[in-house]
Amino acid sequence: MTYARADRTGSASVTFADEATLTGEWGTAGYRPEAQRSLMERAPLTSPRSEPLHRLVDKLAGTPAVDLLDDLHQRCGLSWRRIAQLLGVSVRAVNKWREGGGISDDRERTLRELSAFCDVALDQGIGAVDAWLESEPWSGVPVSRADLYAARAAELLLRSVGGHLPREALDRWIPSWREKAALLDTRLHLQVSFDDDGDVIVSVEELPEVVAVGSSLTDARERLVAELRDYARDWVDHLHDAPNHALRRDVVEVIQRATDDDLRAHLLAG
Repeated sequence: MTYARADRTGSASVTFADEATLTGEWGTAGYRPEAQRSLMERAPLTSPRSEPLHRLVDKLAGTPAVDLLDDLHQRCGLSWRRIAQLLGVSVRAVNKWREGGGISDDRERTLRELSAFCDVALDQGIGAVDAWLESEPWSGVPVSRADLYAARAAELLLRSVGGHLPREALDRWIPSWREKAALLDTRLHLQVSFDDDGDVIVSVEELPEVVAVGSSLTDARERLVAELRDYARDWVDHLHDAPNHALRRDVVEVIQRATDDDLRAHLLAG
């Protein structure tokens, strides 16, 4: 059973499942249905066609950050890494806010903007918001919808749901996209092995001395991203003159210019 959510003027808006469905589908560990109900009561969202996004953001003012984060993760399906990426912060910062840590006014508004954006995306029929943001709207161009959101193109993304994103948007919102496309032509080749305890050991063929170990491939790969960052900094500081490292400039430039998501994409291609 579904109900039409009404705004404060009484006009019909988006639909949502009844409470039994909510607790049945979203009643996973750590999620609080009462927080979701509070969020809906505080900011009942109307259709983006009838209300600007910034007004929806304003309606969320005063909502605790922990409730907004729970909503993004549980109802909208965003991973904690995705939330951190879209907010422009580290996963550690997101975890601090989840535990009730302080958040600046600017970050708090950015969080409300993301919450309102995802709610409207669901309203428009995007069932898997995280996968939709991960997708690339232009074939052969390594720019995802998450990249466009991070470039402050939220309104453009919502207007283009179910339609076509104009190619001209690339030059306006991601002016460096051609450099990024050229960057991704350079591949880092992942090497995987296992130690006697079953832990995963990963490195890249181009930098065999940079190694990371993890309990799983995903864990090891995340650690390798951090190790590659450290190597690039060390190369700039002092390794660039060392005989065994001087010829690594091209690889270091790839690491420096890539985002963490770019590096993950490189390593996944191994």
